[in-house]
Amino acid sequence: MLALISAIVYACARRGLLRDRLLPLVALLYGFGRFFLDFLRASDLPYVDARYFGLTPAQYVCIGFAVYGVLALWRFRATQKSGAGTGEAQRHLDVIGA
Repeated sequence: MLALISAIVYACARRGLLRDRLLPLVALLYGFGRFFLDFLRASDLPYVDARYFGLTPAQYVCIGFAVYGVLALWRFRATQKSGAGTGEAQRHLDVIGA
């Protein structure tokens, strides 16, 4: 899973697509992948992860990661369409005077 995420991030970086989108992209990819991989965990052995409504606590966290990733990427796209061209990093640097 990490190799796949790394390959996607590398490909996006080479194309210049990651400005202000790296964290949401990684959160989305990791959350999606880990959510489905957790279904492969053994549930019939002693000392297994607790399950609440059929999901492990890690799967609930992964849902949060995926939701954050989708919303942040959607927000980024919406700000790009509206013409607010500078990214979060540039606005942060402008605020601190760098």
